[in-house]
Amino acid sequence: MKSDLGILVDFDFSHLTKVTDLIYFDGPLLSHYIDNSGENYIFYWIDVNSTFNRWLFFRVDLNLLQDFVNKKIPLYDLILNRSELFLYSVDIDTDDQYSNIRLVLTKDLDTSYLPSQKSFYEFKPQSNLSLLALSRKYNSGIMEFRITGDSVNYGSIALSKLAPLIPKIEDIRKDLANKYIKNRRRFLAGDKNAQKDNSKTLALDTQFELVYSLAGSFRLVLRPIGTQTTLIGEKSFSDEFAEEIIKLFNSGFSKESISEFSDKYNKNLIKKYNDLIQYLNTSKLGLDVGWCNNNSQINYAQKISSKQTHEILENLMYLNYDDIEELKYRGKFYSINTHTGAYCFESTEGDDFRSSGFFDEMRKQMALCISFNKIYDVVISRKTTEKVGAKEKIKDVLISFIEAVDV
Repeated sequence: MKSDLGILVDFDFSHLTKVTDLIYFDGPLLSHYIDNSGENYIFYWIDVNSTFNRWLFFRVDLNLLQDFVNKKIPLYDLILNRSELFLYSVDIDTDDQYSNIRLVLTKDLDTSYLPSQKSFYEFKPQSNLSLLALSRKYNSGIMEFRITGDSVNYGSIALSKLAPLIPKIEDIRKDLANKYIKNRRRFLAGDKNAQKDNSKTLALDTQFELVYSLAGSFRLVLRPIGTQTTLIGEKSFSDEFAEEIIKLFNSGFSKESISEFSDKYNKNLIKKYNDLIQYLNTSKLGLDVGWCNNNSQINYAQKISSKQTHEILENLMYLNYDDIEELKYRGKFYSINTHTGAYCFESTEGDDFRSSGFFDEMRKQMALCISFNKIYDVVISRKTTEKVGAKEKIKDVLISFIEAVDV
C-alpha cells in the first residue's frame, strides 16, 4: 500500500451501523453507514495488501448522496465537493479490527485513490441493513418497514405518499395488538395480579417507537417501547406479536391463509389490511417488513412488491363475510307485489329505517291482507354479505307481520 498521509486520530466505529452496500463485487467496495445521531458516512475501498484493506471514509450530506445514487454527480464529486475539507483513512484486517486511523486533508489526498471524474453510479444498492447489529445495539427486537416503488428515491419519498401510509400501518398494528393482548390474557384468567402485570407488559411490547429513518429505498426502523428481557433463545411477547404482523402481510398471497387469519382475528383487521394493500396498489408502492431479535435469535421477513399488490387484492376479493340478524320494527308498508312477493316497508318510530325485500313463503300468501294505512309490527331476517374491499350486499326476508294493536 502507499505511504500514509495525515495524522493519527481516534474514531469510535461502534457508533456506526451499516445501511447498505452501494457497490458490491466479491465483497463491499462502497458502503453507506449511519451513526447514532443520524449522520451519514461513506466507506470507499481504495487499497489492499496481505494483511489489511484500506478504506477512505467521510461524512456526507444525504442530499449529495442521493444525487450520486440518482446519477446526477459522479463519485469523484461526492468525495471532493463536500463542505468538510477532510476525510479519514483506516486499515481493516480480516477480523474486522481497525487500525492506523488517520485524518487526511482532502487537498493532500493521493490522486491515485480518487475515482475517475466520470464515475457515475451504475449499480443497485444491496438491501443488507443489519437489523441484527441494531438488535444487539439496543438489546431489543427491531422491526423494519422498507418502502419501495414509484417516487421512492434513495433515502427519500414524497410526503404525499408517506403521510397516508403511516396511519394505515398503525391502524393494523392497533387492531392486531388488541386481539393479541386479549388472547394472551386468557391464559391468565384465574390470576388477576398476573393478568394486570402482563397487560402492562403486553401493551408496551406491542407498541413501537421510531429509531431511524434510513436511506436505501426508504426505511422506517422501529423497536418496541417495552423493555422485556429474554434469555438467549427464548421467545418474547414482542417476537410473538411481530410474527403475527409478518403472518398477516404474508396471508395475502393465499385465499386459505386470509380466511384463516380472518377467523383468528376479525373482519375489521382484514379490511384495514385491504385498505393498506389497495393504497400500495394505487400508489405503485411496495412494502417489505422485517423483524430481528438477537436475544431470542429470531428473524422474520416478508416482501410485498408493487407488482404483487394486485395478486393480493384478487385473493382478498374472494373473502366473504355473512351476517344474519333479526330486526324488529313498527311501521307501514308502502309497496307490495303479491306476484313476486316483494315489499317495501318503513319505520314510523322516527329512526328512518327502511327495508326492501321479499316475504317468506308463508307471509307471501298473507300479503293480500295488508293495508297501507295500518301500522304493523314486523320481524325481518337480514343477511349481510360483504366482500373485503367491496360494497356490502343486504338481503331482507320478512318472516313475521302483525297489526299493531297499541297504537
